[in-house]
Amino acid sequence: MSHFETSESYANASPSKFYKLASKLGFTNPWNVYWFYSATEGLNFGDWIGPYLFNKITGRKARLVRGKGPLGDVLLSCGSILGHVKRAHKAIVWGSGVLTEETRFPEPKEIHAVRGPLSREVCIRQGYDCPEIYGDPGSLMPLFFDPERPEEKADLGIIPHHSEVEDVLAQFGHKDGVKIIDVRRPLETVISDIVACHAIVSTSLHGVIIADAYKVPVAWATFHGQLLGGDFKFKDYFLGIGLTEMPIPVDLKVVQDKDALVKLARERESPDLTKVQQRLLTQYPTRYGCVDEVLNTLLEAPETRDV
Repeated sequence: MSHFETSESYANASPSKFYKLASKLGFTNPWNVYWFYSATEGLNFGDWIGPYLFNKITGRKARLVRGKGPLGDVLLSCGSILGHVKRAHKAIVWGSGVLTEETRFPEPKEIHAVRGPLSREVCIRQGYDCPEIYGDPGSLMPLFFDPERPEEKADLGIIPHHSEVEDVLAQFGHKDGVKIIDVRRPLETVISDIVACHAIVSTSLHGVIIADAYKVPVAWATFHGQLLGGDFKFKDYFLGIGLTEMPIPVDLKVVQDKDALVKLARERESPDLTKVQQRLLTQYPTRYGCVDEVLNTLLEAPETRDV
């Protein structure tokens, strides 16, 4: 599991120098997307949700740029990436979040939605207009990707943060009925692994979000203690989907019994994310394509519980 991939076919994380120059002058705005990417660390599946959705909605291949030029705009969506904004009035924000309450960044050009109310508070404290529209775009994935659901499933899937994969594999990889889901692989592959489990525990935020989206019972977990940013982004997401009581993460250094972890995952009711999906689609920046067909299909679906 030490091997990992570094790119996906629907997005270009390393555009040419000519493209980067053209992007600064505004010639490539319809393709400009920012997501977190590290060529040395490889993929982290949650970071690629933004360019994946961009490709599905627009039919265009996302190009990774920072939005540092005088005329270039850039779309930001999935991830704690607001702190990566480099220049004022260039970022088009749709569902992004911040990593900590101390995060500071230049004013975006437009904010259509943020991940949750904690991210909005950071925006408001800096004097930026930010609507009370919450949701992580990862919640939309079932509307764009329908993986096969195998009859034979693992009892428990464990999704470690990308920095914890090898250690979690060493701790739990030998247990029968347990699947360790490596987030350093392609997005669709990781989602297919998630739906191939009866229950999930995850130290990765997007492991929780995707499990919620596909209605797989999931418990938030910790392994090495606090990750960078602590529990801020988890609370931001939970508040953003309407939870009033914060889940308490299970410590995988303390609870290691498979059946106990499955029980903890099943004790948490999977949230109905229909309203989250509706407001994200309603707030989608139309300069990057049309989501009316997807939204209308969602609105025509049977009524579900509001979150």
